[in-house]
Amino acid sequence: MGRFLPESLMRPRLLLLSFLCLATLAARASQAPSTLVVTPQPGPGEYGTLAAALAAAPAGAVVRVRPGRYVETLAVRRPVTIVGEGTGAVSILSPPGAPAIAVLVTGNVTLRGLAIRAGAEPKRTQSGGAAPKPLAVTVQQGTVVLERCEVTSEAASGIGVSGAGTETILRHCAVRGCTEAGILVYDGARAVLDGCEVRGSGLAGLEVRAAGDVTARNSTFSDNKGPGVHLHGQSRGLLEECRLQDNAGAGVQCRERSTLALRKSEITGSQGPGLHLLQAGEAVLTDYTLAGGKAAGLECAAGTRATLSGGALKDNGSTGVLAHSGGRVELRDATCSGNRLTGLEGRQAGVITLHGGRVADNRGVGLYLHDSGEGVADGVEFAGNRTAGVLILAGSTATVRGCRILNNGGWGVSVRKDGRATVTNCEIRGQKKAVAGEKSATLVQEGNQGDPAR
Repeated sequence: MGRFLPESLMRPRLLLLSFLCLATLAARASQAPSTLVVTPQPGPGEYGTLAAALAAAPAGAVVRVRPGRYVETLAVRRPVTIVGEGTGAVSILSPPGAPAIAVLVTGNVTLRGLAIRAGAEPKRTQSGGAAPKPLAVTVQQGTVVLERCEVTSEAASGIGVSGAGTETILRHCAVRGCTEAGILVYDGARAVLDGCEVRGSGLAGLEVRAAGDVTARNSTFSDNKGPGVHLHGQSRGLLEECRLQDNAGAGVQCRERSTLALRKSEITGSQGPGLHLLQAGEAVLTDYTLAGGKAAGLECAAGTRATLSGGALKDNGSTGVLAHSGGRVELRDATCSGNRLTGLEGRQAGVITLHGGRVADNRGVGLYLHDSGEGVADGVEFAGNRTAGVLILAGSTATVRGCRILNNGGWGVSVRKDGRATVTNCEIRGQKKAVAGEKSATLVQEGNQGDPAR
């Protein structure tokens, strides 16, 4: 009987032994390396491919990649940080027809200091069907941060972000030369760009669709073959202190009930309109510049609405502002000058409302309303426009009150061909004709000063 312990003493010892075993296993698990090294010529404890390192990495690990060219496809399934050593010295190139990096994890993933490129797509799959178009980086879950990365795709878009709750943050990244869009955000996903460059894309620089949401600050979108930024499918975009330069389409296109906020940003040199709103798109602009484009600085059509505060629309190839087909534009304290045709044009139920500001030195008319356009100018200065300060014709309607209409070529205000205008409390000086109305027109004047009306 002396060989055996009583059950009352044996049970606590068994519990203690179980606890010690579990603690030992936990300690061994905690000793799994949290930093892994990838190098083209691996030594003991190092990895020759990123895929092998990711397979071994625990959640929260840091994978350090030494300079080299790595041809592989990465599927990130745990929260990790992948860091390239040396700026631009670590290149990840996908095989044909596959993405370079696909993030498939709910959690935080960081990619830093990498050059990421999706190779050209194969012409056909093995079964003879059309091959998929690979993106360089595909994000389908979680939150992904890219810092100081260079991204391109020879077959499709550079970065694709999709799915509600998915977010990608890009800081000081360059997305260049992608065959399709530089960055694509869709299906309720969100992206934030800070200090980035998106250049030379085959389509839009940044495309946001299907309820996507993007914020871009201090970023440049240039030399893209489509719009610099394209919002559609009820998407949202905020551009702050951004530059949209020399894009082959519009600087920004916003359509299909999408919304844009543009603050302290410049849109210059676009082949299409600087900002193009259509299909019920809406935009609010503050302290902006829309300049030097081949078409209108701002075009609003098909039930759209734009509200502009401060800022300038200047030196565009046609008109500063074009509102038509039910588009509505409201400008407050804006400058509209030096445009090749007119300062502002409203037609086909387009509505333009101006509060304060200056419309000057345009090569045609300052404010031109025709074919059932509508306009209100309150406290605006129209000066130095080559043809007229204000021209209303073809069933259009204008209210001009409290304005200064000075030194325009031809007429200060001209109403023709069934146009209707009310001109009150304006200073009108320096034109060949101050206010002129044809017999078919309706003209009401009251309280104006300056040159006599004719």
